[in-house]
Amino acid sequence: MHDDTWVPLHIREAAPEAREKYLALVESMSPALKADLIDYVLIHVRDRQNLTGRYLRPSAVWPIEQALRLQLAHGDGIDSFKQSLEQLDQLRFLSVVDFVVAHSDEGDWEQLEALHQAMLRSRFNYMVDREARQLRRVLPAGVEEVVRAALGVPAARAYMREAVHWATGLKPDPLKACDAMVRALEAVVLPAVAPNDAKATLGKILGQLRANTLSLSVGLPRSSQASEATFRPPEVVRGMLELVWSSYERHATRDAAPPTVEAAQSLLGVAGTLVDWFSTGIVKKG
Repeated sequence: MHDDTWVPLHIREAAPEAREKYLALVESMSPALKADLIDYVLIHVRDRQNLTGRYLRPSAVWPIEQALRLQLAHGDGIDSFKQSLEQLDQLRFLSVVDFVVAHSDEGDWEQLEALHQAMLRSRFNYMVDREARQLRRVLPAGVEEVVRAALGVPAARAYMREAVHWATGLKPDPLKACDAMVRALEAVVLPAVAPNDAKATLGKILGQLRANTLSLSVGLPRSSQASEATFRPPEVVRGMLELVWSSYERHATRDAAPPTVEAAQSLLGVAGTLVDWFSTGIVKKG
C-alpha cells in the first residue's frame, strides 16, 4: 500500500534497509496527523449556523460521549472541546475519530478520502476503511489486495467484512474474526463441492478430504521448475482450509489457547485467497 509513497533522495540512494525503515508503519501518530484528525472531528461537531465558527452542536457531542463513555469539555465552545481531544490517550482519541467516521454522511466521501490520504502519508498503522466506514489497521500490501478481491464476492462479502472488522479494528476480537472467516469459506466452498448437501459444513468437507472420499481439482498452472511429483495443488488447498478451520477451538477445553490478533490478521490473506479461488472456479470438486 505504501510502495508508491514518495521517498527522499538520500533515502533512495541509501541501502535498502534504510528505505524499509523509512516506509515502515508507525504505532504512534505524528502531531501533524493528530491535528488533521482533530480538524476532521471539529467539522462534524461545529455549529455551522454560527458564523464565528467558535460554537459546537451539543447534539453532535452527546452521542460521542454516551457511546464512548467519555466526558469531553465543551462548555466554552470549540476551544475547550479541542483541548479535551488533545488530552485523550491515543486509543480513546482514535475511538472518537472512529465514531465520527462511522456516523459520517454519504456526502462526506471527499472528507473521508482526505483523511485516508493523511493517514497514509504519515505511515500510521491505521487507515480509513471508507466502505465499512471505520478505522482499522493497515494490512500488508499483498494481503490488502487479496482481502479487497474477496470483499467483491457477493456470497462471502458480509462474512469477510466482519472478519476484517474483528481482526483489524480498534477493539479486535480474533476469535470472532476466525469464526467469520470460516463462514466466509463455507459460503463459497459448500456450493462448489457439496451443492446438494444441506447439512454440509467446512469441517465435514475437510473430514471427507482427509478420508479421500472427496477430491478437489485446482486449475493452477505448473511452472517448469516444479516437478510433477511435488506439484500437488489439492493438498495445498486442503492445508489452507485446515489453517483457517483449525485456527480456534469450537469446544471449550482446559488447554485451548485463543488465536492471537496477529494470527487472525495473517489468516485474512489465506481466507481471502480461498474465497477467490472457489468463487472463480479455480478450485472445484474433482
